[in-house]
Amino acid sequence: MGGRPVNKLCIRCHRVRPHTAHGLCNSCYSTVHYPYEPTGTGSGGRGVEKSAAALVGRLGDFHQYRRVGRTVVEASRLVGISSRTAWRYEARRKAEISTESTSTTNDQGETCD
Repeated sequence: MGGRPVNKLCIRCHRVRPHTAHGLCNSCYSTVHYPYEPTGTGSGGRGVEKSAAALVGRLGDFHQYRRVGRTVVEASRLVGISSRTAWRYEARRKAEISTESTSTTNDQGETCD
């Protein structure tokens, strides 16, 4: 037990190779269960576009969903980001709100710090 994988006939590529699981060799198993997605095409995580414009767009969308009463998790699903990233966006949003509320305006409506 726990030794080297047994060589078996792969049901996908029909070659005798070390067996991984589900009757597949390691190469076929990886292809079937972990398909490759180029950057920018996925629904989140490593496939999310990382440009500054895309970040600003996602952040704006997230803030808009939060303003209309969506939860952090709901907003993250709608925007297509992970819940961990959503909580980072939420912390950023709260910091911006607290900064806006601490600044005051004078008689002419100008913002003063």
